[in-house]
Amino acid sequence: MRVRPAGRRPSRTGDRLAVVLVGAGFAAAAVGNAVGTLPQARPFLQWCRDAAWLPPYRWVLERLVDVAPAVVVAVIAYQAALAVMLLARRRVDLALALALIWVVGLIPALAWPYWSVNVVLAVGLGFLRHRQRRIVAHPPRTARTGVRPPGTGVGVALGAGLGVSLGVLLAGGPGIAPGIAIGAAVGLVLGAVWDARHPSGG
Repeated sequence: MRVRPAGRRPSRTGDRLAVVLVGAGFAAAAVGNAVGTLPQARPFLQWCRDAAWLPPYRWVLERLVDVAPAVVVAVIAYQAALAVMLLARRRVDLALALALIWVVGLIPALAWPYWSVNVVLAVGLGFLRHRQRRIVAHPPRTARTGVRPPGTGVGVALGAGLGVSLGVLLAGGPGIAPGIAIGAAVGLVLGAVWDARHPSGG
């Protein structure tokens, strides 16, 4: 009688890295909107209004132009909240669902070819959320003795935030994007080291 091998369980390491990268992306987007979009909030919303290809979006955006700075601040807060949830690995499934709603919701407000990028992001986020739900549904069978529990993710969240902030401060003008990327990368590495040395529950 042949014994069939157990079904392969989803890998956690790659998915955790993907979640961190998505969180870092939202952190960078929040900083980018605070630095670049907020000072030009009204022209940006006017551009979105004119580019929107779904009539209800044009109607809504037309009425938001007068309060454009508040709209951009709300967007920044939303993106920052998602970044913290994902980087700290808190309510990841909810955060990915909210991120997916955000990315899909932006599609009708963007002109071609910008909305096509969001389509790709939506597919990726949907796949990642599906993977996360599989991981939650298939926890490890047994806990190994002597294995330290995973980090809380606080170090990654703080490290990424500080890294992005440092990148913004040190890189001005056209060099701001590389500065943010380098700062975020350094912050993520330092944060991961912190979490490795300070596991949850210990």
